[in-house]
Amino acid sequence: MYLNDSYQNNLRDPRFERMLTRYYADPNEDYAIDPWDRLYNRNDCVETVLFPELETEKPEVAQVRHIIEEKCTESQQDLIYKYFGERKTLTEICKAEAQKTGRLPTLTAVFNRKKKIIDKVAKSLGVKRENKLSKSKSEQDDTDDAE
Repeated sequence: MYLNDSYQNNLRDPRFERMLTRYYADPNEDYAIDPWDRLYNRNDCVETVLFPELETEKPEVAQVRHIIEEKCTESQQDLIYKYFGERKTLTEICKAEAQKTGRLPTLTAVFNRKKKIIDKVAKSLGVKRENKLSKSKSEQDDTDDAE
């Protein structure tokens, strides 16, 4: 009803009428814009505007989500969804776990739990997790050889 009222009011608007006349006189000009297009995108139907399509999930993301939901324990899922989803640091995660369980986990324990999750996902995707320690050692060896 709003669009219908808008169309009816614009038909009686002299400014809108001038814009419409100018557009129909030379619609191929670079600056020419159909005045009706300014009111409403005629390519969109009401259903599209009210219920836009959800983005389709990429297959790799769906596979990772499936692995986390099916093959990870509840504490591992909490670690991913709750803590890392909130962008908490390992120290903040340890404090939150201490409040939740009553005992303080070590940073190493939380870090190892994170590595296990990454290893599960990497294995299912057919890749290998890169170890930062071995990478830094190999980089040091490369710089020593260059000298």
